[in-house]
Amino acid sequence: MREDDNTDDGTSFPTAVAAGWMWTIYGAVAGLFFAVLIGFGSFFPDSPAADAVLALCASACVGALVARHGLSVARGSPADVIWPAAVSTLIGGLLTVAYVGTLLTLPRPHAIAVAPYGLFSTPPLAASLLAFAGRDAYRGWKTVRQSAGTDSATRC
Repeated sequence: MREDDNTDDGTSFPTAVAAGWMWTIYGAVAGLFFAVLIGFGSFFPDSPAADAVLALCASACVGALVARHGLSVARGSPADVIWPAAVSTLIGGLLTVAYVGTLLTLPRPHAIAVAPYGLFSTPPLAASLLAFAGRDAYRGWKTVRQSAGTDSATRC
C-alpha cells in the first residue's frame, strides 16, 4: 500500500453513494412488493391483504419516499447523509423489532416459514452503516463536484 493511498481528495467514490443506491433499490422493491399485495387483495377479497389495504398503501408510499431520497443521495443532492442514514436506521430497527416480535409469538412451524422475511430489515441497516462510514468522503466528494460545476444540485 502506497503512502498517498490514505489521502482523500474528494474524487473517490464515497460509500454513501452506494448507500443511496441501496436505498433506491430497497424502496423500489418495497413499493412494488406492497403494490402487488394491494392488487392481490383487490382480486381476492377474502385474502388477508384486503383487510390491510390502508397499511399496505402507507408502506408503498414509504417505499417510494425511501427510493426518492436514496436516488437524491446517489446523485449527490443533499448536503449531508446524516438524516437519510438516521431514518434508514430507524426503519431497519423497527422492521427488526417487528420481525423478532412476530417470530417470538408464532408457533414453531409458522416461525420457520416466516424466517426468510427477516432479510427485509437488513438492507436499510447495511445502507445506514455505509452512509455513516462514508459521511466525510461524501462531503468531500460533494465539495469537489460543486467546485467543478458537475453537481446535480447546481444544474437545472
